[in-house]
Amino acid sequence: MRKAKKLLSTTNNTITVVAKSVGFNDSLAFSKVFKQYTQSYHHRIENRRLKLIYQIK
Repeated sequence: MRKAKKLLSTTNNTITVVAKSVGFNDSLAFSKVFKQYTQSYHHRIENRRLKLIYQIK
């Protein structure tokens, strides 16, 4: 999950791509496990990344 969190916050990969890269075939199952592990939803991490990108520009 640490790798997934890093990928979500530093790349433009979709949830499906990130899920597969960390061993999940089902992005819904990945989302559930990710939330349990991080106590945060993946879309919140992506939104933070996007805000940082736009602040830099």
